[in-house]
Amino acid sequence: MGTVKQVTDDYEMKKVIGEGGFGQCRLVQEYSTRRNYAAKVIPTAKFKEIEWKYLENEIQLQANLKHKNIVRLIKIYPSEERCVLITELCVYGNLFNLLSDGKKKLGNPEKKHILYGIICGAEYLHQQNIIHADIKPLNVFLTRGLIAKLGDFGMAHREGEYDNLDSFGGTLNYYAPELFRIERHSKSSDVWAIGCTAYFTYSGEELYSSSLPSQQVKNLICKGVPPLENLCISKEWKNFLELMLQLNPRKRLKCRALRRQAFLYRKKSRTVNQRVLNKLVPFMLK
Repeated sequence: MGTVKQVTDDYEMKKVIGEGGFGQCRLVQEYSTRRNYAAKVIPTAKFKEIEWKYLENEIQLQANLKHKNIVRLIKIYPSEERCVLITELCVYGNLFNLLSDGKKKLGNPEKKHILYGIICGAEYLHQQNIIHADIKPLNVFLTRGLIAKLGDFGMAHREGEYDNLDSFGGTLNYYAPELFRIERHSKSSDVWAIGCTAYFTYSGEELYSSSLPSQQVKNLICKGVPPLENLCISKEWKNFLELMLQLNPRKRLKCRALRRQAFLYRKKSRTVNQRVLNKLVPFMLK
């Protein structure tokens, strides 16, 4: 039998550019092309059966997704000790880290441009009958031109396919209210999460802080969104957020309708200023 090809046969492993519950994300460079990619390194030696199911599901879904606003999966290197997923590199990192840096100021057009990309990515997923189930700033990645791409499909699943996966995963402070009533993730709960992410994009703050105790977050979400009138937010953003942050999931607009709202649809209103881009240094150059 031939030896199993290792990621280091094809790529030079460079610095760590992210860490999470899954393991590490590293900058890698392909030997043959000298192009840079991201490598999601997942330790699998102690994986339980359910964890393998999640990983297999993530790979199967992401491998078949091809859209401008979805992080592209390039190659997979499985082994007994770890599984390495090679994906396209998003040079500005994730939205949470970008906007948490107080020195990096984005204008209204740039924020709308990012939000438009998030909605287009989610619309594409929903057209494929896929629910992301964990849309949040940490899972929105930004590449050149500030193009937003949805990534991390560890919780994603096709709508209605719950038999082999626990469909109650995700991130508590981006949960839609109905998820606390033992309902499953849905396209509508994705829209709620986009609304919470849109608020973060606008303000740089989370609508429901992750620093609060989980029961308090649950109570706040189930009561409904804090009155947007009491928040420091412009009228046009407030009106748009309300289309997504409805307690009743049936009243939330679908992604296609959100994308076609005048707030986002006018291209001039979301044109990225080159001077803003010039101030953003790709993290791999830091």
